[in-house]
Amino acid sequence: MDGAFRYIQNHLPKRLIHLPDMKLMETTAIQEMAQSELEQRLRGRTRGPLQPSIDAVMSECYNSLGYAILSHRWLSRGEPTCQDLSTKTYTEVPEAGFIKLTRFCQLARMHGCRWAWADTCCIDKTSSAELDESIRSMYQWYENAKICIVYLGNTEHLSGAVADPWFTRAWTLQELLAPKRIKFFNKHWMPLTADDNDKAIDSLILRDIAKITDIPPRFIRHFTPGTDMVLEKMAWASSRKATRVEDMAYSLVGIFDVSLTIAYGEGERAFYRLQLAIMEKSPAVDLLVWSGRASKDNTMIASSPKCFIDSPRQLDDLIDFMITPDPLFGENISIRIWRGSQSHAMTSAGLRLDVVMYDVSVSHDNTFNFANRYGEPMVIDHIDKNPVILRCAHLPSRAYTVAIIDYEWDDAADSTSNSFGALIQQSAYHCTLDFGLAYAIENRHFQRRKRRLYTGVLLNRINEAGRLLRFQRVASEKYFRVRRPENGWKKPETVYII
Repeated sequence: MDGAFRYIQNHLPKRLIHLPDMKLMETTAIQEMAQSELEQRLRGRTRGPLQPSIDAVMSECYNSLGYAILSHRWLSRGEPTCQDLSTKTYTEVPEAGFIKLTRFCQLARMHGCRWAWADTCCIDKTSSAELDESIRSMYQWYENAKICIVYLGNTEHLSGAVADPWFTRAWTLQELLAPKRIKFFNKHWMPLTADDNDKAIDSLILRDIAKITDIPPRFIRHFTPGTDMVLEKMAWASSRKATRVEDMAYSLVGIFDVSLTIAYGEGERAFYRLQLAIMEKSPAVDLLVWSGRASKDNTMIASSPKCFIDSPRQLDDLIDFMITPDPLFGENISIRIWRGSQSHAMTSAGLRLDVVMYDVSVSHDNTFNFANRYGEPMVIDHIDKNPVILRCAHLPSRAYTVAIIDYEWDDAADSTSNSFGALIQQSAYHCTLDFGLAYAIENRHFQRRKRRLYTGVLLNRINEAGRLLRFQRVASEKYFRVRRPENGWKKPETVYII
């Protein structure tokens, strides 16, 4: 019984609509109702000849708490609020928002749900504390729902579904990814497919959704929140819109599984804080690969998800070397060499970052931008052949620094390192390789590095007293792509970017 009550308090939304009488109930009232019904079921066990087990009774209790959740675009006016539901009845209010809520609740009952949740009326938006908690819990609520009902208010037929504005809104990204079961309905509340779950692998609409959102079907069907795949997730959000600029960040909190206080009125700083929260959980440097306008708080941090719209979906990744077999466990072993700075953090002096630096100069002769005519980043082939001269019209002619941010840590010491060979010999990996096999694997690794393009950004040195190396990132249309020098990267240096 305690488990059911903990589930109600920790996994259900704070308020739900009780569909049999269409009343809005808080978790305390839901818990009291569940307790009364559970006690009644347990008493009923002793009177019947075929007594269900306690586990079966508890399972029935959990199933009775299943709720439907609504995903939709808000109307410009007329959406019912939490206060409206306590003062009005559904039959006496003809407003479009109440009609939409009524149709949603009817569908929820048809899909076997006893409870329903809608963001318009199940959150008391007059309470800043409740709004804060709801926004941070939203992903979990959509994930725990028995079914997510998506209302496409601008869609008539399946063929036009992908053009619906629902696919362009910031909040609907997590509402697409989080639920395990989802059903799309058109403007007349008719199902767009005959499928039981529009996320099913054979769903008629799944491929179209993947195409319009640029999200692979496997992630639409089974998505796990976290701070991995940063560039992919930012790209999914890059072309979406929100009425409040802060929502571009708040709508990604659940997707990246980070904690962020809600503070409407802070503007673009919300996205800056989101990126810092991601950095705290992940040492990956992917967040630094963007182009466009920098945050007002730090020139190395992007101002909005739009800055990632042209970023690669992932950096040219490091090799996962598969060594077979593992003598101890009989399984393959995957070894990854990490990219870039391992200890970057925001400090009072700026963003602390370990980068490989090369001096370059900017000239106005035969000027061009940092991207080629196809919009792709410029490639620097010989970064170690000083002086490298970049020709660009919109920057002053002076000395700059190119910082390589995704070098391999074992390859940044002025010469080709043998640390990889040493790494795969370590007993921690439960394997012993003869010299020939170790050399062959490392040689393959070296050849891949020669072909790989690395990421560099242009920095401007800030002349200040003190021993810290302080820079600003130079705003440009594109980051650089840089080929590895023949003898490996220079030794990384710790810089502070403001």
